[in-house]
Amino acid sequence: QLTNLTTLDLSNNALNGKIPERLGGLYRLQGLNLAHNELSGGIPPELGNIASLVKLNLTHNQLTGTLPDA
Repeated sequence: QLTNLTTLDLSNNALNGKIPERLGGLYRLQGLNLAHNELSGGIPPELGNIASLVKLNLTHNQLTGTLPDA
């Protein structure tokens, strides 16, 4: 498990599909960078569960909707 992970940078990897809801279980995550991929769909509300998240970069994807409430 990656429960102690604090930073996850998967930018510029040509990732496609939806953002996995399971990322919302990374409770210690402070930085998440998924920019410059081919992600689509909505931003999962589970990301709002990450109270420690201070940096989020989802730019240059095909995402829709709004950011979830924290």
